[in-house]
This record gives sequence, structure tokens and C-alpha cells, in this order.
Amino acid sequence: MNTKDNRGFSLVELVIVIAIMAVLTSVVGVSYSRYLLKAKIMTDVTNAVTIRDALINAIADGTLEFVGEDTSSGTGDGVWIIVTKDQNSWPNGYSTKNAGYRCCFCGLNKNKKINGVLYNNSWGTFNKGVADILKSVGIDPDTLKVNASTEWDWYLVQVDFNKKTGEYEGYLIWSGKKGGQCNAYHYKTNYLQKNKISEIEKYL
Repeated sequence: MNTKDNRGFSLVELVIVIAIMAVLTSVVGVSYSRYLLKAKIMTDVTNAVTIRDALINAIADGTLEFVGEDTSSGTGDGVWIIVTKDQNSWPNGYSTKNAGYRCCFCGLNKNKKINGVLYNNSWGTFNKGVADILKSVGIDPDTLKVNASTEWDWYLVQVDFNKKTGEYEGYLIWSGKKGGQCNAYHYKTNYLQKNKISEIEKYL
């Protein structure tokens, strides 16, 4: 006669199963967290590169024109975008008064034209013409913000003109923490001359 063994799991067996499940859950959780962080980092990097390309292309096709040197600027002459993780995480020299409700500031030096319109506002004024350039490539300055907030509080994209010739001179992309320095002079003296890079540049 066949008999069935109706014994259930022993306490030891249950403890082993629970321990294995806990380990697997922990491994999956860590892997997912790393994946999520990498995705956030790459979103910021992709946005920064898209902004850079949009500004360079705007110069190339004449949308953004150099009319004359901004004599009030001693460190650079061009256009720049600052993106923050929130309204309280700006680099040194910037605050919500520059961008209003946004986590994105669009800046432009004096004596520049966008779509034929001459802009002579101060460097700390949000420039709607620059914002329109971003919107043309699918980036909305009204909603743009830092995604990888554990890695940097803000990142900046800057495209410069040569002060003398008015031609495109180069670009900068770098990141920092709240209150950090954010200008061309600081970058050239503390980063380029010392062969340093910011966190976001590691992924470019």
C-alpha cells in the first residue's frame, strides 16, 4: 500500500528559504538602484549634449549672431545654460531671482542677436530668445531640471564667441555643488590648467 509523506517544511528549511530570498532581494535591489542612477546620469548628459549642439548649430546657421563684444564681461562672451536640481541649488552668483520659478537659467551676453533681435540685457537676466532655441530641439526650460541629484546639484553648458573675431570659439560643460563657482575664469584656471574635470565630464 502506498503511503504519502505529508510532512511540511521544517523550521530550519523555512529559515534557509527566507534567507535565500532576502539575499536575492538585496542583490536585485542594489542592481536596480545602480541602473536607476546610471539612467538619471545619462539623462543629464544627453540633455547637456543636446543643449550644446543646439547652441553651436544656432551660431552656425545664423540664428545666434555676434554683433559686438560685451565689454562688461571679463570672463567670457557667449551664451550659457544652468540647470539645477531645485530652486535652492544654484552655483555662486545665481539664485531664483535670475530664473524665477524655473530650475533652468538661460543667459546671453550683450550685443548678440537671436533671430534678428538684438539683446542687450544684463548677464543675470533670463533670456527668452535662448529659451526658444532650446524649445526648438525639444527641451523645455520651464520644466528642465537635474535628474542625477546625488551626483551634482547643477550643471552648466556654455558656448563662447571669440571676443575679437566674433567667431565660435568653444564650449564648456561642467557640474558642481550648491554655491560652487560657475564661470569661465574659474574653469580655465582651476580645471583646465590643473587637468581637472567635473563629475559630469566623466560621462561625456
